[in-house]
Amino acid sequence: MLLIALLLRQSLLKPIQAVTAAMSRIAGGDLDTRLPDDHRQDEIGAMTAALAALQHTAQAQERSSWIKTQLAEIGAALQGQQTIEDFARALMARLTPMVGAQVGVFFHFDPEWKDLRLVGSYGYRER
Repeated sequence: MLLIALLLRQSLLKPIQAVTAAMSRIAGGDLDTRLPDDHRQDEIGAMTAALAALQHTAQAQERSSWIKTQLAEIGAALQGQQTIEDFARALMARLTPMVGAQVGVFFHFDPEWKDLRLVGSYGYRER
């Protein structure tokens, strides 16, 4: 009888507790939580698969929200820029750190000279 109880604990209770703990972490905002027992072919595996689907949806919503917020911030920073140089500097000052880059450059094609002209940068000095 004790052996059956131990087997049930190992095969059911611990996996359910692990899925519950992962669910709580995801609900708390940790969307990169690793899900346990994703290889099982039983109800616990089905619960984990459903939780994985919710996790992926939440991650996609978080990315979409981040993009919308960043676009709004960039739009606000660019409003009122009077020249292409001011626009380029403001854009690079916002966009470069946002994407985790160290250097950002903005070139404009000059049709008269048929070449690119540096009009704004972030972290870059022309040599």
